[in-house]
Amino acid sequence: MSTTHRAPRGRPVVSLAALLVALAIIALAVVAVRDLVVARGWAPGTPWARSLVEGLDGLGATTASTAVGVAMAVLGAVLLLVAVKPAPRTHRALPADAEQASVELWATPAATAALALDVADRTCGVLGARVRRAGRRRVRLEVGTTLDRVEIRERVTTRLREELAPLGDPRVVVKVREDVR
Repeated sequence: MSTTHRAPRGRPVVSLAALLVALAIIALAVVAVRDLVVARGWAPGTPWARSLVEGLDGLGATTASTAVGVAMAVLGAVLLLVAVKPAPRTHRALPADAEQASVELWATPAATAALALDVADRTCGVLGARVRRAGRRRVRLEVGTTLDRVEIRERVTTRLREELAPLGDPRVVVKVREDVR
């Protein structure tokens, strides 16, 4: 019996927008509590909400208020689109063997990069290697050698394709330099 699990995902894009909306609601609550305290006579001053409403009373539609209304509508549409956008995937799915059909395996970009770095370091003719950038689909390596650059690039790329084949063949970009510091 195989069960399908959801892919590991990162933080949704909407989380930042949700944080900003939550902070705005907290600020509104602080103003409401302050107005309550002032209205009850527990603190001196005038309520801010009443002053705001009285200041807006009698205003008509102007270019500025129309622009603010349009900006708020656009902001609402953007927030709606961000809310339905799925969270980005953070791992790479590994192909399942026939024996392990019920088990789903996932590899992080860091694990793929570490394996690629180890393979590149163990390749004959490579003096040193480092990962320039690792993502879910691609790993960029920089290798150092004193031998022919084209030959080393081909040798490292071939070894990486062989060794990383069980990971679903991530795209590997190899840059060869005379030395790696």
